[in-house]
Amino acid sequence: MNAVLSRDEGSVRVVTLNRPERLNAIDMAMLDGLDSALAGAAAETGVRAILLEGAGRAFSAGDDLEDQLRISAAGRAAVERQVEVLQRISEHMLFGAKPVVGAVQGWAVGGGFAWTLNCDFALWAEDARGFLPEIAYGLFVSGGASWLLPRLAGTAFAREMMLRGRRMGARDLLDAGVASRVVAAGRLREEAMTLARELAALPPEGVARAKRALLAPDRAALESAMRLESEACIAGACDPAALARLKAIGAQRKAR
Repeated sequence: MNAVLSRDEGSVRVVTLNRPERLNAIDMAMLDGLDSALAGAAAETGVRAILLEGAGRAFSAGDDLEDQLRISAAGRAAVERQVEVLQRISEHMLFGAKPVVGAVQGWAVGGGFAWTLNCDFALWAEDARGFLPEIAYGLFVSGGASWLLPRLAGTAFAREMMLRGRRMGARDLLDAGVASRVVAAGRLREEAMTLARELAALPPEGVARAKRALLAPDRAALESAMRLESEACIAGACDPAALARLKAIGAQRKAR
């Protein structure tokens, strides 16, 4: 089964994270699939907007710990490739010319939460929740979250999520300026598609210029933060102490 699915609904490219049996936990197959799907959407002139969603009950449960342990065991080169693809996915969304709408249901955890920050518009189901557990694992956040979250929601809010691992509900995220809109869970897909179609109907050159202009004053700082994130992600994924924590967490989950 493909970890990422793509299909067109008119001029909207729908990209679906497709590991519902694992709550769309992020493994290398998903990273490669999402990287390819976003690059493909960018290259298609008939695609005017992107809708990013998760299959099943969650947007994404974050890192697949078993896959992370496998990648880390393969050595530093494998980790470096993983982080390179992970960060490139965010670059597609942040710096690409086409608007991205996120439809967030269930949990958005770790890298999955970072992807919601990368969307131009993130619509959250009213019962959805966000969570950044990386620091507790000895790992690090990705996707520009270390820069984006404090600028959207303030440093105090970012500390609560990044350092304390506080779980935030959709209304908390809306009040903090992280969620674009909170909608009834049963209407999430419809509302997200309506917005994506609205964006797709706009002149593409104007949309691309607006995306560039909105980020231009801060792009260098964001790119610098993402480079630091990459270094920290690689260091964490190669740290024996962090890997021991991941093994212990995995064992605890299997024992439940």
